[in-house]
Amino acid sequence: MSKRKLTDEDAARVRGLLLQRPVLQVDVIPPSPRHKTPDLLVRSDGVRVFIEVERRVDDKQLRDLLNGPDGATLRYSGARTEQRIEHAFRQLRDYPDREASDHTLVWLVAGPREVPEILSPGAARTRLYGLQQLRGYTTGGDYYCKDCYFVHESIFFRRKDLDAVIIETSRALDYCLNPFSPRFAALRDGPFSWALDGLVSVVDPLDEEAKGKAFIADCKHDRQDIEAVIAYLRRKYHLLRPTIADYVLVSLRA
Repeated sequence: MSKRKLTDEDAARVRGLLLQRPVLQVDVIPPSPRHKTPDLLVRSDGVRVFIEVERRVDDKQLRDLLNGPDGATLRYSGARTEQRIEHAFRQLRDYPDREASDHTLVWLVAGPREVPEILSPGAARTRLYGLQQLRGYTTGGDYYCKDCYFVHESIFFRRKDLDAVIIETSRALDYCLNPFSPRFAALRDGPFSWALDGLVSVVDPLDEEAKGKAFIADCKHDRQDIEAVIAYLRRKYHLLRPTIADYVLVSLRA
């Protein structure tokens, strides 16, 4: 089955899922001979959300590791996952019938193969948010081990016109909100998000920070200047020499 046909079937399935929420009107956007189009338009209480559906169909990086010798290691980059999200974002960005107040959302299906679904959701969140785990002590002597958003270059930091991404697996729907979007509060507190209550798990960095569960590097520093970003975090959260956790995958056979 072609990737295009898989995506068309995914869009139809996503539409059916959203139509189960009575307050949502969900229409398929017909193809245009003049320009590329998103897949779906969702309306609710005067709010419009344009959705582009993408499918993460393979993971050569992980397959190479699994087929490699015992003990082979890999820092899993998730670059192909980022490419799929970027491609979908351009569909939304360039659609001429979208207005500035309309919301943009990429629906990323992780699969269909079992192995990519293991890592694609985490890779997508990392690429969306520039996530990194920080460990260490505060200046007051308290130990911490928390996720930190936007430490590294990320899709949401770079693409502030992308409001959200839903990451779908066989087990969950993660509704990832972009706090840098000018429409962030309108989407988070609006009818579309209300309609998804109970269907999705919301990822809201501002809420996690407010609850003391995460850090946010909400500075304007170039993410290539990691020392400047870390210095900002040290000042903001009163941290002493934070350590960045670095994980690798290791190929081991039974």
